Amino acid sequence: MLGDAPMIELAREFAIVRGTLVSESQMGTNAFSIALIDGVPGKVRGAEHFVRQFHLLADAAAPIYALSGRPLGALGLLCLAGAYHPHTLGLMKAGARAIESQRQSDILLFEQNSQLTEINLVLKTISEGLVAWNAEGVVVHANAAAAEILGLPDRALVGKPVSHTLGFPEFLWQAISEKSALTDEEGTLRVGDGEVNCILSVRFGQ
Repeated sequence: MLGDAPMIELAREFAIVRGTLVSESQMGTNAFSIALIDGVPGKVRGAEHFVRQFHLLADAAAPIYALSGRPLGALGLLCLAGAYHPHTLGLMKAGARAIESQRQSDILLFEQNSQLTEINLVLKTISEGLVAWNAEGVVVHANAAAAEILGLPDRALVGKPVSHTLGFPEFLWQAISEKSALTDEEGTLRVGDGEVNCILSVRFGQ
């Protein structure tokens, strides 16, 4: 529960505190139970409360759902009936949707990080050297095998334009410019002042 001190104190006088059971059987008609039981936004103001002692109050609440559609809870606002604003219910709806969106973003980010961790583990185990860069030409990943083959630490590659670190043969540049895949082509890479002879393949992301 969050709010200004006078409203928190008033709610306490009505036995509305953290942990209070807001079911209709305990408190009569109220917006929180409507949101939790019926799964829809609702508002109850003044005499719309079944219990007379709550006629002084107004409340609005909206349900919060998980990605699976499972109800998680509700976001609600309690105020004096005379202070209720017509947009209060809309504010609760928007707040509930914002919470759902944030939870969805957090879940998707967690899943993305988990998948990235799994991919990195796989890339560390393969013997082929792999260097990946984005559309701007900046290296976003280099596995341990690539660093060993090129004689460079991976920190010398990641985060830098690939062309600043590696010199590709002409046929490879042509394949990159045409976005044409290559498989097992012999070539020489320039690495600093030296050269590395290797078998080269190129793939493009979707």
